[in-house]
Amino acid sequence: MYNSILQFNEKCSERLEKIVNLVLNGEADFNDLTSAVQEEVLQLGTGIVKEVIE
Repeated sequence: MYNSILQFNEKCSERLEKIVNLVLNGEADFNDLTSAVQEEVLQLGTGIVKEVIE
C-alpha cells in the first residue's frame, strides 16, 4: 500500500498537474480532467488492492 501511494505522489500527481494546466490554458476541457482523475485514482486503488493481496 505504501509503495502505491508513493508512486501516486511521484508520477500521478505530475500527470494531473499537466492536465490541469491544459484545462486552464484552454487546451483541454473538464471532461478530459475528469477522465484523467478517474484513471489515476483507479490505478491507485488497484495498486493498493494488489499490494494488500500480495
